Amino acid sequence: MLGKNRLFMKNLFNLGFRPFFLLGAIWACLQIFVWLLIYAQWIHFVPLSDLIAWHAHEMIFGFATAIIAGFILTASQNWSGLPGLKGAPLKILVFIWLLARVLAFFWIQLPFVFAFIDLTFYPLLCFYLLPFLWNKKQSKNKFFFLLFGILFLFNFLFHLNIIYSYSFPAKSVLLGALYLIIIIISLISGRVLPFFSNVVLPEKKIENNLWLDLASILGLSTFAVSALAFEFSMVTAGLAFTVAAIHFLRWFFWCPLRTIKIPILFILYFAYAWIPGALFLKGLAALGLIPASIATHAFTVGAVGIMIYGMITRVTLGHTGRKIQASNFTILGYVLISLAALIRVFLPLLLPNKYVSIVIVSGVLWFLAFGIFLFVYGPFLWSQRVDGKMG
Repeated sequence: MLGKNRLFMKNLFNLGFRPFFLLGAIWACLQIFVWLLIYAQWIHFVPLSDLIAWHAHEMIFGFATAIIAGFILTASQNWSGLPGLKGAPLKILVFIWLLARVLAFFWIQLPFVFAFIDLTFYPLLCFYLLPFLWNKKQSKNKFFFLLFGILFLFNFLFHLNIIYSYSFPAKSVLLGALYLIIIIISLISGRVLPFFSNVVLPEKKIENNLWLDLASILGLSTFAVSALAFEFSMVTAGLAFTVAAIHFLRWFFWCPLRTIKIPILFILYFAYAWIPGALFLKGLAALGLIPASIATHAFTVGAVGIMIYGMITRVTLGHTGRKIQASNFTILGYVLISLAALIRVFLPLLLPNKYVSIVIVSGVLWFLAFGIFLFVYGPFLWSQRVDGKMG
């Protein structure tokens, strides 16, 4: 038994994606499960007086952060050619993340302790990434340090807000962090989506448009600043519609429909389509035509949730030496996470008097989707690669 446990731990901490994808998916299930129980008033547990802020913080700085860390720690090995972070350093980083998630349930009782542990994560992640990304050959990847630094700042401001009695809007801090994650998704998608397509469909090679790529990132950044400063304004609405058009063009030039028969690739394009969709909804919200929460959840459940789900299935298969092909269970997971987003975003517009039931149904579908991921991919994450290679 001891030998099996050691082998389990060795395999799990062989590369960054393994523990962070596993724990991130567990947190995606557990956090939404607890949130639904509280939201439906089936339990009266209060981890934070502002329950929406607690839920949003833990989905951004818990769930999304874990997946981003796992992806970057794995990708940095490919980018740099150096052996990826593993063993004791990876265990320390995972322990910090995990301890913060436990403390999140005791936020009211231990605000300073939770803040200190939670805020340690991004600086430590950057420290471990220094050997991989801080050299002349990695000049185009150094911006991740800036992005992670800004995420740290948003998290710091949020904890400061909680500790000192909501001295400034927590909503703005969380939205800022969300928009930054959307920017990270847009940046990474511009690299990997055309690459994945060109590998699978080399006869129809996609060439990135540099100007469109730059416009998409600069446009998102400008929109984010405007939305944080003037959320409900003609300026924000105009920017949202313009940037939505830019991202739609970018998506369209990637020829997404040619991948429709390849579910493990098409799901990534479907996820990216939520970015222009969410921006369009944000424009409507800025004009007061729809509730702002509709657009926010188009970003969170749609763009972030579906993109993460698609990426962790693909990366797990590829980096455990398996064929990159979606099984029937995986496709079911894609369907469930997609339905969770569609129901959460669009049904409240059609059935506003059923809002609570809609939120619960969407949450259950999210829970089931990540439950399927854990059932199918969990054993892959804690087992050796099938091809015998390291990683």
